[in-house]
Amino acid sequence: HGASSREEFEWALSIVHSRTFRTGQDKRALIPIADFANHRGIEAISVLSENFEGISANTATWDLDAEGGLRVFAAKDLQEGDEVTISYGSLKDNDDFFIFYGFIPRLNSYESVQL
Repeated sequence: HGASSREEFEWALSIVHSRTFRTGQDKRALIPIADFANHRGIEAISVLSENFEGISANTATWDLDAEGGLRVFAAKDLQEGDEVTISYGSLKDNDDFFIFYGFIPRLNSYESVQL
């Protein structure tokens, strides 16, 4: 079908940045369904009081098995309709979240401003 346009390239790159999991050094994988999990980092939770409304720990965690396969584990009992949340990574400031995932977390204890 001919050469891809710059717009198609930018779309594909945005998918790589926002939908893939790091599976090794310089390796990423697009894993269907797993990319539906939303971010709720535990970083902000640790600096808030227990009574802060609307913030809770992630409902799931993930890791890689010995063969490099992704495993997702429920961190608590989930009911039908519950949101599945994981951490997209720690030590990320809001620039990283906006550029690579297209959103800015409500609370981010790693946000910084260079003066």
